Formats: sequence, C-alpha cells, structure tokens
Amino acid sequence: MASRGEIYSTRSDSERRTYFFNVKENRRGDLFLNIVESSKRDEGESFDRHQIMVYEEDIKGFMEELEKAVAIARKRESLTEAASPRKYKKKTSATHPSPRQKTSGNGEAKATNLQRKKVLKLKKKRDQDT
Repeated sequence: MASRGEIYSTRSDSERRTYFFNVKENRRGDLFLNIVESSKRDEGESFDRHQIMVYEEDIKGFMEELEKAVAIARKRESLTEAASPRKYKKKTSATHPSPRQKTSGNGEAKATNLQRKKVLKLKKKRDQDT
C-alpha cells in the first residue's frame, strides 16, 4: 500500500508491536525517514500509533546517536543474559560453536576477550557476595 511520495518501505514485526521504516519525499523534493510504531490496544481492533520523522539533513547525527544507544542496549542485554541463572546448560561443540564464539583455524571454539572479562567479573561478584 504505497502512499504519495513513498520511496521505500519495510517493516519489522514482534509479538506486541510492528515497526515501519519508510523513506519518503515531500512536495519540495526533500527526503525524510519516517519511523512508525504500531501496537494493538487491549480492547480490540484499534491501534496505538506513534511516529517520528527524521529529515535528510539530520539523519547522520540521528544515526550516530541511535547506534550508540543500541550498542549500550545490546551490551546490557548480553550482561543480563550472562548473569541470569540457567536451568539447563547449553552444550557446545567444538565443531559447532555458538554464533557469539570465535573459532580457531581448526574449528575449536575460543572465548573472546569480552566473554572472558564478563566471566571474571561475574566470578568476582559471586565471590564478594559469599
């Protein structure tokens, strides 16, 4: 469903929300990025819809700050995952390392420096608590 001035459109669906990323052109020929978040209301068929528009001259600065924020969110997410107790220990195989593990030339999984630091930090914290 293309609207007037729409150059590109894509979407990302999750359980609760849908995000739309649209590149549009206004009447004067200026490009802008339109980001829309849509979520279903509890009572049924209606939706909450929020949007922001980032104009062409602001995109570079916007993306720099967005990338910083995403990097921090991902770092915190990975720290939370590492600190949370797991009921079942995931088996790793030397021939099939997890996507986060690096491999040596012979296919063995190696922990990255960041993973080692996280483990040491968690061990130190655990030792302090006991």
